[in-house]
Amino acid sequence: ELKHAQVTEESYTNQIDTYGRIIALTRQMMINDDLGAFLQIPRILGRQSALAVESAVFTLLLSNPNSFFSAGNKNLVSGASSALQISSLTTVEQAFSDQTDKDGKPILITPAILLLPTSLKVLGQQRMTETRVNENTTTDKPKPANNPHAGKWEPLASPYLNSQGIAGGSATAWYLLANPADVAAMEIAYLRGQRTPVIESGETDFDTLGMKWRGYFDFGVAMQDFRAAVKSTGV
Repeated sequence: ELKHAQVTEESYTNQIDTYGRIIALTRQMMINDDLGAFLQIPRILGRQSALAVESAVFTLLLSNPNSFFSAGNKNLVSGASSALQISSLTTVEQAFSDQTDKDGKPILITPAILLLPTSLKVLGQQRMTETRVNENTTTDKPKPANNPHAGKWEPLASPYLNSQGIAGGSATAWYLLANPADVAAMEIAYLRGQRTPVIESGETDFDTLGMKWRGYFDFGVAMQDFRAAVKSTGV
């Protein structure tokens, strides 16, 4: 006899907002621009749009909304032993692997990305590439010379993580993340699936001589599944 299984849903919310900027030049400024620098304005607006998404993602991540990273969610590792090293990688990987579903059964999600502040970029790359390592050890407790984590995850670094301009930034904290195609820890939503900004140009008001350029982007960022990420504070 086959037993009936139940299918349940977990819901996540996200809200899209509009972000934009306007750049205006007078006719005199355009005439005096011998190098045609104003032609770079659409590119500038496009780059600012990309930076707006990047900033929104990391600002939300570092704010740790609703205690996303917490002992209760079993995705936060802290203390002196949480600094980026072989043993802490092992601890964080186990925390990631031990996540369970609502029935208390393993969900078998594996990490794919080692997310680092730029202060740990080189060290993280070494941890992912070097097969032989030398680490300090306590008396009579030798450590293996091989690196069991070499090549496991893709190391990615962002200056936003240790930026002093964003609350919650840290030069020591690092993260393990699942492949977002598998289970996403964060989500970026776009209006009608439009993943690029809209950039338009036009003349200024009739009583002035010049042109304006505007760029706007509709997107939203939200936290998703806490089981898809583990944070190590590094201290």
